[in-house]
Amino acid sequence: MLFSKQSALYISCCMLSAVGLVLIIAGTATPKWTYSNITTAHETTWYSMGLWHNCIDGQCNVTKGAGPGEKISCQVLTITSAVSAFLCSILLFQHLVRQICSIPSPTCYLALAMVTGGSS
Repeated sequence: MLFSKQSALYISCCMLSAVGLVLIIAGTATPKWTYSNITTAHETTWYSMGLWHNCIDGQCNVTKGAGPGEKISCQVLTITSAVSAFLCSILLFQHLVRQICSIPSPTCYLALAMVTGGSS
């Protein structure tokens, strides 16, 4: 069976990682929003969402209220998303190779050895 529960877990993980990365990349490419662009009525809401807002718009330490803690948290979120996506893609690839290689063949064993570092 090509798509097991484990496959579904890997795919879900990769999709979530990809969404996080896309949001962060899109945020750095879009025009920057600052608190001065937002009316006073909405400022409290934006302030409470400050960390997420700052990370998405890619200016972690530029908007009002974005202190060193938020900047660090934003960097951690970015790095975590990138590492998660990278590791998840490797795990998914290994899993798919194992599933496809359920029919033994020399080429498959070579591919499996390459992606697993020699362990099966």
